[in-house]
Order: sequence, then C-alpha cells, then structure tokens
Amino acid sequence: AQAAAPSAESTLSFPHKSGIAPPDFFGVVGRDPWYEWNTNPRYNGSNLEFLENMARDLKYMGARYIRIEFKADPQPGRRGGELNYAKYDPFINDIAPRYGLKVLGLLGYPIINWDNPENKDLHYKFYNNKPDQPDGTNPVMRLYTARAKEIIAHYGAKVATWEILNEFNYWEGVSLLPERMGTLMVNTYREGKAVNPKAQIIVGAQLALQKPAAPINAMDYLNDLYRSAPVQKYYKGLHTNPDLSGTFPWDGLAWHPYFTNVFDAVGSINEVLKAMRGWGDTSSKLWITEMGLQAPARPDIECGTSPEEQNQAAQLTDFFVQMTSTHLDNIAAIFWFKYEDFYDSRTGKVEPYGLVRLQTRSPAYYAPSGLPTRFKTGYYAYQKLAGPDLPLESVPAPPVVQSARNPGAPLYFKETGHTLSGPFLNYWQKNGGLRLFGLPWTEPFEELNPNDGKRYLVQYFERERFEYHPELAGTPYEVQLGLLGTDTLRFACKSYPAAPAPTSPLPPDKGYFQETGHYLSAGFKEYWEKRGGLAIFGYPLSEEITEISQNDGKPYTVQYFERARFEYHPEAPEEYKIQLALLGTENLKLRGWFQ
Repeated sequence: AQAAAPSAESTLSFPHKSGIAPPDFFGVVGRDPWYEWNTNPRYNGSNLEFLENMARDLKYMGARYIRIEFKADPQPGRRGGELNYAKYDPFINDIAPRYGLKVLGLLGYPIINWDNPENKDLHYKFYNNKPDQPDGTNPVMRLYTARAKEIIAHYGAKVATWEILNEFNYWEGVSLLPERMGTLMVNTYREGKAVNPKAQIIVGAQLALQKPAAPINAMDYLNDLYRSAPVQKYYKGLHTNPDLSGTFPWDGLAWHPYFTNVFDAVGSINEVLKAMRGWGDTSSKLWITEMGLQAPARPDIECGTSPEEQNQAAQLTDFFVQMTSTHLDNIAAIFWFKYEDFYDSRTGKVEPYGLVRLQTRSPAYYAPSGLPTRFKTGYYAYQKLAGPDLPLESVPAPPVVQSARNPGAPLYFKETGHTLSGPFLNYWQKNGGLRLFGLPWTEPFEELNPNDGKRYLVQYFERERFEYHPELAGTPYEVQLGLLGTDTLRFACKSYPAAPAPTSPLPPDKGYFQETGHYLSAGFKEYWEKRGGLAIFGYPLSEEITEISQNDGKPYTVQYFERARFEYHPEAPEEYKIQLALLGTENLKLRGWFQ
C-alpha cells in the first residue's frame, strides 16, 4: 500500500519478546470453576461460557498461569465429602490448554468437606490434633494426603503445579503447628510423587502481613517449618529414598506478601529468600501465589479512572518490575490476586481486588456470561508488562502483493507491519481509506464493547476502530465504526450540555441535531456531509470548542462526534485544514500499548 508514515509515536510495545519476564512468570488467581456449576441455563453443569470468557481475557491480558482451588462437596456416606471432577474437567482438560494457560491447583483445606454433622471433626483446626501414628500423622492429615493424592493422580500432567494448603500459618484465626505442616508436606509430597513423579508440588503460601497488625510473624513460622523434625529428617536423608538426600519435601515455596506498599513487600521477599538459602534450600524457587490491592468502585466517579484504580495499577507495575529486576532467577511466578472483583459471603461485601469488574445479577451473583463491564487500569498495566503473544503484536506480517489475479489478498502496510483483509479491507477502501481512517495499528482481535457489553472482532487504526457484526453479514452494516468519540469523552470525564434549540429556520451552512442537542456549522458541517455523515461520524456531542492538542501542544478548534473528533488546522493547506483526530492512537496510548 502506498501510505504515509504514521503520524504518532509508532512503536507498539506488544510482542511477547517485549514482556519484562518469560511468559510463565505471569500468573493470576482466577475464579474457581467450582463456583460456576449450574449457573448458566444454557448448560447442564459447568458454565462453559463464563469459563471460556475468563480464559480469553486472561490470555489477552498476558497471564500464562491461572490458580484455581479445588473444593469437595458434601456427600452422605463419604467421609470428607467428594470432589466432583466434572466441575473442573472442562476447564482443565479443554479450555485452559486452548488458551495456552497453565494451571496451578490449590489443594487447600476445602478438599475435605466438613459440612455434614458426621464430618465436623474434619474441620481444619483438627489438623493440630496429636498424632496417633508413628509417622506423626493424625486421621485428618491422612485423609488430606489421600485426597490430594487422588486429585494429583486424576489430572496427571494437565495441572502444571500443585500448592499444598493456603495461608496455613494463619487461616481464619487458626495457625497450623509447624511440626504438623512439616509432616503433612513430607507425606503429601511423597504420595503425590508416587502417582505422578513429574508433578511439581510446592508448599502452600504463608500469609505475611504488615506489622504490627500481623497476628503471627511469618518469618518466625517459616524458620520453624524448616527446623521442624519431619522436614529436617527428610533433608538429612533419613527417608526411604537416599537419592533425595539434601533436598526438601517440596519443589518450591509460596508466599503472600500483603503489604500496603511495595517497599515492605519486597523487603519481606528478600527475607524469605535469605532464609531459604540459609537453610540449604538452594533448588527451590519462591512462588508469589497471591499479591494484590483493592481498587473499589467509586459511585461518585462515573467516568475516567479512580485514584484507587490508579494506585492498584501503579503497585502492580512497581512490584513486577522490582521482582524481575532483582529476583528473576529466584522467583518462579507471581500471581496477581485477583482476576475479578468477588463477593465474599463471610463479609457480605464485594471485595474489589480484581483487575476486571464483571456483569452481575446482584452483588452476590455474576451474570451467566461472565463478561466484564470494566477492565480496570491494572488490567492494561499487567498487559503491558506481560506483552502477550497476540494478533495485535507489532510483528511485521509477510508482504502480500495485490493484483488482478489476487484481489482478495491482504493489504500490507510496511509502516506499521499490519494488514487489512476481508470485510475490514472492503470497508476501508470504500469509505475513505488512509485519509479518513489512517494506518492499521493492530490485526483483528476480539474485544468487549463497553457501550453494549458485547464482544466483537475489532481492528484499530490511527483514527478509528472497526467492529465486525456477523449478525449483519451481507448488509451495509456488517462493519461498523466504534464510538471512539464517546469513549474518549467518557474516559476524560468530559460532557457538554445541549445547546438551546433553534427558534427560527437555520441558514444552509448550519444544522441542529435534536438527538444530542448540538449544532454543526460551516466547514465542519461541509466536511461531515461530504465524508460520510451520520454513518461514519455519528451525532455531534459538543459545540465547537478550543482544546490543546496532545500531539503538538497547540490550541485548535475542535468538535466531538460519537465516532470522531474534528480539528481545524488553519496553518495547513486548504484541503487539509479540517483533519480527524488520532482517536485510535490515543485510545491505545491510554492502555499503554505504545512506547
């Protein structure tokens, strides 16, 4: 294509090689499939729509690992209940692999169910009961190990990593004795490896909190775990496999540094790594299986980004950058907590730790689709750090020459390394091409439309976003333009009151739109009418106003429309005095996709 050079900073920072760490470094705590059972009338069993949408959004965000927790259901006559594998199989066996997601399976206390009256003695506080066997176990510990072994055997290589218990140093007011935890790890590690020698099994995370609020010193507990008799016995080789002498009964160690600032979180991790190496644990890596910060919805903020969202994104960025710059060789992965804002039945509140906010039927229930209503700033911050390998990479596509013999070939733009083909190419060529829409910044990819809550195949250009509507295939509305003017004003928290309606007939060079209450006059009106009118630009959302350009810092007369912003450039030649703003570029800049 014969096209001018891009008129904005033109380096997309998106190919996977630009991620600040290898793909496996990026994890997220997802919504457990256990909760999405019979929640969608379209499915009998697992809510495949929800799970598919979550996996897609995680892939687009750049997460390689997802942590999910296993939970048993009450089952009469079955001690400790029963794990319904049908709740997990579709996600683990099909959906996660299709989206390139690795699974970290959390085997927490809930793999044993104590809901039935006859199982009340299986509550996690009873893990601390005195041993009744020479191996240091009690009945609850043995049941846990047997259930963990069963789950590990069921999934084999489908689950990449297993985490044994969660925040056992202080789980809802109960601290598992280090001696009991050491015994549990030795036995569960041994039994798990027996059914899957290649299984990666890590000791579950300890909860590290800000002092002095912390109810227990996590570092003291960690040292007590290392010095516990069962762990030391294993380490010194006094076990059934002398080949394992000098190792520990785990392949890694997890940590939850919940601090109000990154400085203290990093300090905590430095202490952990020092302790691990000091105990001779030189082969284990540290797994940050939870790290998060709340970003609550602000009823008083209907547009833009709240300070809480900005703070969450800043902390996420700072933490990942510091960990990759100082401990990339010592940390296996970081899991941001959490994918979605979630309802906590224990508190009766929505906990806003998520990077997305989902559609809901009520505070306690998501809509069956699981589609987000908002991608928070942290989502795009994570995406920029991970640099996922997606169609919107700025990796040059192979040039394809169009000719009479090959009219359907993609149109290649060497300036951005992207192509146009199919319905998008037809629309681009018929409705103004380079001058109206600019160069393509991405390949087509799926995206949620914030205006109607639906997903569309989209492609971004310098000045527009194309959306493909398959339900309208074969009609003039098969391809539509995104409402980038509307989105820009919403994000900037700008709106313009309607102007008074005319009380007498208007001159030919002026028009009034009662739908939005704004006028269109003179040169802008002529440009609007000649270049496509309502179908291309939409209704006016403002009068003519003066704004400072983001590109050159100069003031210009502009007017906003649903799909565009007109700019008047008096210094330009006559045919270029009215130009379309680079709203596609500006939108991608707000996401951090440009360097």
